[in-house]
Amino acid sequence: GLRLCGDAEVAGETLELTPLRKAVGLCGAAWWRDKVRIVDGFETEFVFTCTRPADALGADGLAFVLHADPRGASALGGAGLQLGFAGLANCLAVMFVTNPSYAGPVPRAAAGAADEDDGLEDETPAELCVLEGARE
Repeated sequence: GLRLCGDAEVAGETLELTPLRKAVGLCGAAWWRDKVRIVDGFETEFVFTCTRPADALGADGLAFVLHADPRGASALGGAGLQLGFAGLANCLAVMFVTNPSYAGPVPRAAAGAADEDDGLEDETPAELCVLEGARE
């Protein structure tokens, strides 16, 4: 099952990493409790939904993270554009930056292997991301 860290919580059948009703500037994570052997590859699926809060900007995004941080399922990185994984030891993250909390593009160091000539167009960001159907 999942171990929730920081501000993450389950509301009904929805995992909310940074529940807007709590405050702004939050950071949350949901980790699989047991280590998973990935040396021979692995598969996973998840669905996330981005919706616009009525009176707020919402989260910066989310990240799918693999890590071997010594804190295990208690590990939690930084808030904001750090997407809950910055500061974790031995990690790999796929970032979904939906609404950067500052004016400007995502820093190239945070975007990973971005390429100016990658042919991708900037799109209007969504304001809040939650994972649906996740249970603790």
